[in-house]
Amino acid sequence: MKTIYKSLIAALTAALALTGCQKQEPFYTAGEDDYPRILNSEFSTTDILTTFPSVYTSENFVFEIIVTPARYTTVEWFVDGDLVHTGNKIDQPLLAGTHKIKVVATTTKGKQTYRKASIEVLSSEGEPSLASDAKSRWLQQGKGVTVSGENLTGVSRAFLKASVFGDETSKAEISGLVELQNFVNEGGKISFNVPSDLAEGDYLLILEKEDGTQFGAGIFGVHADEYADPGVTRTTIWEGAADINWGDSNVQLTPDLFADVPVGATIVLHYEMITADYHALRVCNFDWKKDFVAQVDAIDTEFPDSYEFTYTDEFKSYMDEGNMVITGFGYKLKSVEAVSKSSSETTVWEGSQDINWGDANVQLTPTDLADVPVGATIVLHYKMITADYHALRVCNFDWKKDFVAQVDAIDTEFPDSYEFTYTDEFKSYMDEGNMVITGFGYQLTKVTVK
Repeated sequence: MKTIYKSLIAALTAALALTGCQKQEPFYTAGEDDYPRILNSEFSTTDILTTFPSVYTSENFVFEIIVTPARYTTVEWFVDGDLVHTGNKIDQPLLAGTHKIKVVATTTKGKQTYRKASIEVLSSEGEPSLASDAKSRWLQQGKGVTVSGENLTGVSRAFLKASVFGDETSKAEISGLVELQNFVNEGGKISFNVPSDLAEGDYLLILEKEDGTQFGAGIFGVHADEYADPGVTRTTIWEGAADINWGDSNVQLTPDLFADVPVGATIVLHYEMITADYHALRVCNFDWKKDFVAQVDAIDTEFPDSYEFTYTDEFKSYMDEGNMVITGFGYKLKSVEAVSKSSSETTVWEGSQDINWGDANVQLTPTDLADVPVGATIVLHYKMITADYHALRVCNFDWKKDFVAQVDAIDTEFPDSYEFTYTDEFKSYMDEGNMVITGFGYQLTKVTVK
């Protein structure tokens, strides 16, 4: 199996050569009564969590701990709160996903120390996988959810496993796997219900095939609230409790309430049904001659609790003339909300490409960047993979001009993304041909523009 880290260091080798000398390093002179120490330099001594380079599920997680006093210390390895190995060296297969690792060193006298780290394990080719966008991975307590994926044939069950180090008290009640109920696998998507009593936090989602084989599908978050799109602004224009009854009882919204509502925003009417012979909704202008929403009947079945429409240029002109009238019959209007999305990052490329110089890179065409303005920031999103070194370079189609001259050691300086400004000069490079994103030792996952 491929080793993540080789823990032999030159200083240790030199110390071993001197074990017969009278003067020895503390590593060898520490006794049973001393506190244990973990000597590996890979672990952070600050509050910053150590992150191991990513591996694929086809590889094992391999690491060796150096401790003192060596003869009197036992090392235990916990992965997501479960004890998986005892001994200085671990050689352990892991499911795809981000795992929390805790290494505990305990002496024969009960003295103890520990280190914490995390590692991301990537799915190997052909394994079941699920969508990675934030909305898909947001699970709300007590709600049903549908998530798209790939290679899902034969998947018949799904579970959640708490992602913890093992010392969090907030999830002490979570033990082992929580099976997700009402599981359906159909048409490249899975659906299931999220337990209402499941504690908020991060969980590894595990897919299981009919033969019992399990696959990790990455981390999903369990939340009490519903998902809110980043960059989305929700503004309540009106709030109350009005039983709607045509001309006798309606709600009128004035132009000043819409002064800050941009064209393109979504207007959402929130209501509840009341007992009535029928139910209908209409939204019109002040003299009832122009419709924002032509009469919609049977809203109790088609739109039982809300109705939404887009605020167009034409509708803005209606508001400039006077009030918006929300009318109809058989429902109680509770609020009117304007939902608009501010400008945010735009994705110009998305995938999963292990970069290896000329053998494997990503090329963006002039069409891909046609709408990118000069001065925009281009962000390269990636994951570190096991490699002898890590480097990044972004150049033009014939590798003679650089957008980003070679950057080495991006695993330490830029561990998950790198960004640069799209200048006039860079635009001229694109006019000549493709942009080549290359280097070694990382997996490019997305290119965005902000």
